[in-house]
Amino acid sequence: MNGERAHYPPGDANVGVDFTVTTSRILRGTRPAWRFPVKRFALCAAALITLVSCSSSSDSSSDTAAAGSGAASGIKVVPHETLQTFLPTLPGWTRGELKGETEAADGIARAQAEYEKPGSALTVTIMDTSMNRDLLAQMNDPSPGFSKTTVSGYPGVQEWTDAAKSGDVQILVGGRFNVSINGNAMPDLATLRAVFDAIDLKKLAALK
Repeated sequence: MNGERAHYPPGDANVGVDFTVTTSRILRGTRPAWRFPVKRFALCAAALITLVSCSSSSDSSSDTAAAGSGAASGIKVVPHETLQTFLPTLPGWTRGELKGETEAADGIARAQAEYEKPGSALTVTIMDTSMNRDLLAQMNDPSPGFSKTTVSGYPGVQEWTDAAKSGDVQILVGGRFNVSINGNAMPDLATLRAVFDAIDLKKLAALK
């Protein structure tokens, strides 16, 4: 099966196109109508994978070679329905409908939820790359403004605009799952980073 149709609620105001979107279209910059920040997200994912490759001297050369050319051998993509179970409920925030898509043939899946509270908004996105570097090969550098960071021991990148009180923090979990928290009108960067505490990152890292 080349891909699974994503599941979206009837009447979703963001739905305006067919959500059976191929990975090749996504990497060329065609975005679904529900505003998944694919290009920017993948840019940071590429940086995270590069960061892990450079900092993890214990990785075997065979694993590195497998990850550098398509999905690593024997890795099966985790479907978006499973990833959606890691999208947290946040006290004081209203969570919107869960969104997601799985492209089994390309070894990629995404799950996303948007959260709102008076005056503020944030988006949580979880992406399974299946350690497939080919998906990110054309995106070698992170977006300008991002700096390296770690969250709960996982390598990542982050940016913060103090004037707008907005930012984006992304980490690579288990060498394959890119978890992104994007917030607008947040009190500070620490509040944005604290959202990761509501996600079971160790359980996510253990997924096969």
